[in-house]
Amino acid sequence: MLSSAPGSLTLMVHIKQKVVAVSCGDGLQPVRWLANVGLARYDDAQGRSLGNPIGLRIEDGTMLGLTQNLQEAGLQDMQHVWVVLKPHGASAALKKGASASLLDNDDDDL
Repeated sequence: MLSSAPGSLTLMVHIKQKVVAVSCGDGLQPVRWLANVGLARYDDAQGRSLGNPIGLRIEDGTMLGLTQNLQEAGLQDMQHVWVVLKPHGASAALKKGASASLLDNDDDDL
C-alpha cells in the first residue's frame, strides 16, 4: 500500500476505470490542477481524447469547487476522488436546445 511522507498528501484519482496516485505535497494546488494531472496520467495521449474535466467529486457524491485548493476542500491523504467529464455529444445537444440535465454525469463516465 502507498503511504505519503508526513505532511505530504497523496490522492487516488479515478478517471473512467483507471486509478492513478497523485502526490500533492502540502495540498495548496487548486482542485482543477488535480483533475488535470489525473487526466494527463490517464494514457500516453495525456487523456486528451477525454476532453476537459468539469468537476471532481468525492465518495459521497459531493462535487468540489475547481478553484478551491485541496486543503480547503478537506481532502485527506489516500482519499479517492473521481474526475467528472462532460458526456460526449453534450455540447452539440445543448446547442440544439436540449436541457442542461444532459450534463448530469453517471458512474459509467467516471
